[in-house]
Amino acid sequence: MNRTHRWPHLLLACLTPLVLITAGCGGGGGGGDSAPPPPPRFTLGGSVSGLSGSGLVLANGTDTIAVDAGATVYTLPTTLTSGSPFSVAVQTQPTGQTCAVADGTGTMGSANLTTAAVTCITNTYTVGGSISGLLSSGLVLANGSDTLAVAADATSFTLPTAVDFGGTFSVSVQTQPAGLTCSVADGSGTVAEANVSSVVVTCNANAFNLGGSITGLTNSGLVLANGSDTLAVAAGATSFTLPTAVAFGSNFNVIVQGKAVDQTCTVGSGSGVMGAADVAGVVVSCGPATFSVSTLAGRGTVGEANGSGAVAQFRAPHGVAFDSSGNVFVADFSSDKIRRVTPAGVVSTFAGSGVPGGVDGVGTAASFNRPRQIAVDSSGTVYVAESEGHKIRKITPDGVVSTLAGSGVQGSADGAGSAASFRFPFGIAVDSIGNVYVGDLNNNKVRKISPDGVVSTLAGSGASGGANGTGAAASFNRPAGVAVDVDGNVYVAEISGRKVRRITPAGVVSTLAGSGVQGSADGTGTAASFNSPEGIAVAGNGNVLVADTGNHKIRSITPSGVVSTLAGSGVQGDAEGDVAAASFSAPKGIAVDASGTVAVGDTGNNKIRKIVQD
Repeated sequence: MNRTHRWPHLLLACLTPLVLITAGCGGGGGGGDSAPPPPPRFTLGGSVSGLSGSGLVLANGTDTIAVDAGATVYTLPTTLTSGSPFSVAVQTQPTGQTCAVADGTGTMGSANLTTAAVTCITNTYTVGGSISGLLSSGLVLANGSDTLAVAADATSFTLPTAVDFGGTFSVSVQTQPAGLTCSVADGSGTVAEANVSSVVVTCNANAFNLGGSITGLTNSGLVLANGSDTLAVAAGATSFTLPTAVAFGSNFNVIVQGKAVDQTCTVGSGSGVMGAADVAGVVVSCGPATFSVSTLAGRGTVGEANGSGAVAQFRAPHGVAFDSSGNVFVADFSSDKIRRVTPAGVVSTFAGSGVPGGVDGVGTAASFNRPRQIAVDSSGTVYVAESEGHKIRKITPDGVVSTLAGSGVQGSADGAGSAASFRFPFGIAVDSIGNVYVGDLNNNKVRKISPDGVVSTLAGSGASGGANGTGAAASFNRPAGVAVDVDGNVYVAEISGRKVRRITPAGVVSTLAGSGVQGSADGTGTAASFNSPEGIAVAGNGNVLVADTGNHKIRSITPSGVVSTLAGSGVQGDAEGDVAAASFSAPKGIAVDASGTVAVGDTGNNKIRKIVQD
C-alpha cells in the first residue's frame, strides 16, 4: 500500500515542466552531474582628468594599464567578480605630472565600476641661480611678470613663482642696483623635471669720477694722486678730476704726491668710499710753502762711527750731494772719508781709509786729504774736491777711487789730468754731459774739467776782486761752492766776496745777489747780504740755495735774484722743527734732490740735516 502511494507522486513529479526537472528524474540517458555556470564578472575603471604627460601606469594589485597622454577614461584589463576587493593606485607617474586616485579602493558590486577617478596635475619647479659681485641694494630680477627684489650681498636667488614642467623661463634684470651693472647668463630655457639653479647673475661695479676744487694754486709742480693714479695740475687751476675713474664701493685717498713750487698744498675730504655718483667734494688748498728741519743722521758729537741715525758720527762734514736713489754722499772733511747716508739715515763709509793721503784704490784702501765738497752725476759717479791734496778725485759706483785731475802740487796750470794744478779746490759740480766745474778757492778762478780730464779756466783773472765780465776779465774773491743748472749756467758762492755770482756757458760773469758787505739782509740782488757763503745748489724750480755759513742760515735766491731765508733763525744751534725756529752751526754743504728735499752738511753740529717741504 505504501508502494502504491509512492508511484503517483513520482509520476506527477516527472510530468512537471522542464524547468523543474531535478537530478532524480531520469530520462532515458545516463545518470552523471553537470558544472554550475561561472559567476558573473565586472570591469574596474574610471575617469582621467588633466593627463598631459606620457608614462602613467595604473594598477590594481598585479593588474596594470598604461594610460596614454590625453586619455579621459581608463578600464583595467582584468574583470572582477562581485564581492572582490580592489585598490586602484598609480604605479608610475607620468612625465612632469603627479596623478592621484580618488575612490579607488572598495569591494566590487554587481555592476561595472567606473568611479575610480584619476586626477593629474602638472608639476612646477623653481627658477634661480647664483649671484656674484652684488655690493648694494636695488637689484630686481624678473621672469615675465614674476619679480624678485634681491638683498645686497646675496649670493643666490630663487624667483617666488614656480614654473610648470615644460614651461619656458627667461630671467632678466628689471632694475639695476645702485652703482652696479648686473647681467644674466644662462637665464633662458625650458623647465625639465628639476628645479632650475643654473642661472648666473654677475654684477660689476660702475666707475665714477674723482675730483674736486683747488684754491690758491699759483705755481706749477703740484701732482695729486689716488694710489697709482696721478694728475699733474697746472698753475692757476681751480678744479681737478683724476684721470682714472674709481669703481663703486672702492676706497679712495687723494694725496699730494708732488709739491707745487714754493707752495704747500693740503687735501681735505680726500678719503672715503666711492658711492654711486661722481665725487667732486675733494678740497685742495694751497698757500705759501712751509718747511721743517730734522736730522737725517749724526749724533752731534765728533766721531767716525757708522750706523743708523743718531748712532752715526761725523767729523766736520762739509759737502753733500744726492744720487738718483736718494742717497746722500758726504765729504767728511776732518775724517778724510767719503760717507754715504741712505734715505732712511743709515750711514756707511763709501771710500777712504781715514788716514790723510792721495792713494787711489777701492773703498777704504784709498785715501783723501781734506775732502771739501762733493758732486754726483746721473750714473752715480762721485766727484770730490780734495782741498789740501789739491786734486779732483773720482769714485765709481763700485767705490773705485782715481784722480781725475791735478798734480797734487799747488798751482794754476791748465792741462790734461795730472798736468793741471789747483790751489785748495773747494766747490765742485757736474753737468748733464759730464763736465766738472771747480771753485778753485785760492786761485780765485772757476775751472772746468772735460769728461776726459782736460782742465781749463772758465772764468776769473786769478786776482782777488769782484769785477763782472767775460772769462779772465772777471774776478772772484775766494770762490768756494759751485753749482750748475740745466742750461749750463754755473753759480758760485764767494766766501770772502760775500756774493753769489753767475757764469753763463760762454764765461760771462754777473752778480746774482749780494752787496759784498757782510750781513744777513733779505732782498733783491745787491740789496741782499751774506756772511761767508760756502755751499750752493740749484733746485728744480731754478732757485739757488745757499749755505750761508757765517749767518747759520740756508738762503734761497729766485732766478730774478730775490733772496729770502729758507731755514735758520740765525742763532747758532741745532734746533729742529719749523724753519724759522730751527738752527744750524756753520753749515757748509747743501744739496737738493728732484723732489725738493734739501740736505745740509751742518758742519759745526757734526750732523747731516734735512729740510722738507710740508
